[in-house]
Amino acid sequence: MPGRGDCWRGEERDQLERLAFVRPIDVKLSGTHRDEPLAFFNGSIAVLGGEVLVLARAVLGYYRYVSVLVESLLPLEDLVSLKPGSRLSLNARIAVEPLGEWSFWGVEDPRLTLLQREPVAVYTGRTQRYFETGETVNIVAARSPTGSWKPQGLLLEAPPGTHVSEKNGTLTTIAGELVALTRIHTRSGVFKAVIGEAVEAPWGVKVEASDALEPARGEDKLGWATPAGEDSKGRVILVHAVTSRDKAYKLLAVKAEQGRDGPRIVSYSRGYIMRPNHPLERHGDRPLTIYPTGAVEVDEYTYITYGAADLSLGIARIETQQLHALAEECNV
Repeated sequence: MPGRGDCWRGEERDQLERLAFVRPIDVKLSGTHRDEPLAFFNGSIAVLGGEVLVLARAVLGYYRYVSVLVESLLPLEDLVSLKPGSRLSLNARIAVEPLGEWSFWGVEDPRLTLLQREPVAVYTGRTQRYFETGETVNIVAARSPTGSWKPQGLLLEAPPGTHVSEKNGTLTTIAGELVALTRIHTRSGVFKAVIGEAVEAPWGVKVEASDALEPARGEDKLGWATPAGEDSKGRVILVHAVTSRDKAYKLLAVKAEQGRDGPRIVSYSRGYIMRPNHPLERHGDRPLTIYPTGAVEVDEYTYITYGAADLSLGIARIETQQLHALAEECNV
């Protein structure tokens, strides 16, 4: 997808209904020296029977903004009963800690998916070289039946060290085939979101890139937000963009299908479908930020979880049929 063409208008139509914000004071942590985190955001969700699994980024101290991943479970009914302005409290525990070469300076921004009905997460690790080179990697982890998370390897478009960084990684399926996504920052300064077949590699999982997204005019950079639902025309994937004029995060939707040479983007929304409107999205540790990392379909709605100003976890929803229609507005 070299460009978005004349159909792309860059207009801003905020289509998502805000339901709740989980602030740090709404989270009770166990097994740590803090009863509540300093920041709780960029959380992903998956439905496990009658429960919702939440895996989110939490900051416990502001020294170099090192973060951990914390897990919480809540009844599915608590999610579907949310109304605009609802309050939601969570009990959470540390699930993934910074560890070793690939995540020494923190773990962040998980994206959950169910593979063969089992939770798998891809999250970003700040490597030991992060503050010297900016290097980050995607780490794949699986959740055991007892609830513990174990890293399985890296998810990368190329061998470790080839790019400045890789992040926004996630695994999903399209037409039953395993697909991987990652956003790479090349040594020449280009930001590119690539999608392709997921194949085994010596370091973990390799993205055999078959298509890519690049920033449009007026965007500094973009990256994968999270995959949403699938229908006969393909899978919806949410994409976040940082616009040049106001440096704000905004959301667009694309649709991907399986082609002869691998997955490819076939359509996209004609503009942004979400922008930072709520005060908790506009003011925080990183103003003007909405950063979606989770999406699940329940009944006729798609529920989306996102980071609000790098401080709180936002929960919003949109009718699933409407989301697919938005992602199909413009053909590639």
